[in-house]
Amino acid sequence: WFVNHELNPRPIEPDPEPLETGGIVHDALEHLYADPPAGQRPTEESLSGWIEAGRSRLRESATEREWDLASPRARIALARLDAVIARFLRRDAETGGPMQPDSELLEAAFGLGPDDPHPPAEIGDFKLHGRVDRIDVSTDGKALIRDYKLSSKVVAAAKLLEEGKLQLPLYMEAVRGMGLEPIGGLYHPLGATRDDRPRGLLAAEHKGALVPDHKDAHVRTDFLDDESFDDIIEDAVERAGEIVGGIRAGQVGRNPRGGKCPRWCAFAPICRMERAVIDPDEEEEEDAR
Repeated sequence: WFVNHELNPRPIEPDPEPLETGGIVHDALEHLYADPPAGQRPTEESLSGWIEAGRSRLRESATEREWDLASPRARIALARLDAVIARFLRRDAETGGPMQPDSELLEAAFGLGPDDPHPPAEIGDFKLHGRVDRIDVSTDGKALIRDYKLSSKVVAAAKLLEEGKLQLPLYMEAVRGMGLEPIGGLYHPLGATRDDRPRGLLAAEHKGALVPDHKDAHVRTDFLDDESFDDIIEDAVERAGEIVGGIRAGQVGRNPRGGKCPRWCAFAPICRMERAVIDPDEEEEEDAR
């Protein structure tokens, strides 16, 4: 983690395909909403224009990453990403609600970097830096965080802390430093094949008003009362503080969630986690006694 995120060496090999395509989609959506073809977000009337503009943005981003757009591989990948973008834009037009994306809060970076427009978030006794994909705002300063995931599944509100997903709750704390009041945070599963509804946590107080409540827009159980909503954020801040405290104390343990390594982890060759535990033979133990 330290080498990849802080020393930031230039890799020898190309980015893995999921990272590469995810980066292209993020770039395309950022530029599309920063310079929209009509309005601040798509509507049923302007949807076709947004989809066509999304296609152009995807190819611009792919060209910047030195893709050969005429190659069969690129054509297949771009056709798939066209469908991803079109489906997201269609959902945004149908279920986005009254809150509008703020062009100045797309890929909103907060930290100590020279190009970060916002200072790091003061959370407990540490400072957090990061980048929020998109923030929708209301006329009275309410904020809804949207995070794009090029995956088929995302985590529900009740599972965020259990799965170690502290990003959304911490980002909700961060936007308070931008002068906004967070009323929700959502992961959008752009790669979903059946159910592409976003998941996360939403303040039930704004259900049906700032946040659409029909079944095609959001999952009912992601709407939380004030106490449950605040508890998730507070628990995430507390857990983050524990992790930071452990890092400062040099406590680097091999303690994956549930005692099992995730299937996606690529660090098995250098990891100290035991991959198998041999059960002792009871007869041998008896003989040894």
